[in-house]
Amino acid sequence: MRRTKFATIAVAGVAALGATGAALAQGVDSPPTSSAPSSEASGADTPPRELQGPRSAADEKVTAGRKAGKAKSENRRPAKGAAGKGQKPTGAKSKKNRTAAAERPVGSGGLPASAKTPAAAKAYAKRFMSKEYGWGPDQQRALVALWTRESDWDYRATNPSSGAYGIPQSLPGNKMAAAGKDWRSNPRPQIRWGLDYIKQTYGTPVGAWGFFQANNWY
Repeated sequence: MRRTKFATIAVAGVAALGATGAALAQGVDSPPTSSAPSSEASGADTPPRELQGPRSAADEKVTAGRKAGKAKSENRRPAKGAAGKGQKPTGAKSKKNRTAAAERPVGSGGLPASAKTPAAAKAYAKRFMSKEYGWGPDQQRALVALWTRESDWDYRATNPSSGAYGIPQSLPGNKMAAAGKDWRSNPRPQIRWGLDYIKQTYGTPVGAWGFFQANNWY
C-alpha cells in the first residue's frame, strides 16, 4: 500500500514536469511577441514635430543658417540663357554695328563736331549717294563742285538775300525737315534732302552742275 502511494506521487511528478517542459517548449511562459516595429527602427524615440514643444533659439538659428546656405547655392547657379565663358557682353558693339550706327540718320541726337566739318560732310555724301543711288566718282565730283559753290559745304551757310540755308542752299530751309528734324544743326539731313532734290529735278549731280554753270543757280 505505501509503495503504491509513492509510485503514484512519482508518476504524478513526472507528468507535471513533462507538462511544464512541453509548455516551455511551446513558449507558453514567453510573453506574446508584438508585430510592431521597434522604436529604434521606426523612430519612435523621436515624437512628431507638433509634439516636440517649442524650439530653442539655437535650433531656429541652425535652421535659418541651412536655408541661407541653400539660397546662396541657388543664386550661384548660372541663369538660363546667361552668357557663357568667352562670350561678349550683350552691350558690346561690334565694328559692324558701330559703322551702322554712324550711317543711321540722326533724328533726335546730335553729331560730334568732327562729323560736321566740310570734309566729313563730303565723305558722308559720297557714301550715301553711292549706296542709295549708285552714283560713282564722276557724279561725286560734280556734287562736290556744285555745293562748294553754293555753301562751301558749311551746314550753317545762309544766303543773306534769299534766306536759303545749309549745304544745298534749300529755299526755304525748313523744306529739309522732311529728312530730319535737326536739319538746322546736322549736315546729314541736309545732304539727304539735297541729293533727293537733285534726283527729282535734274536726274544726276552732273545734270545739276551743268544747269548751275549756265544759270548760276539750280
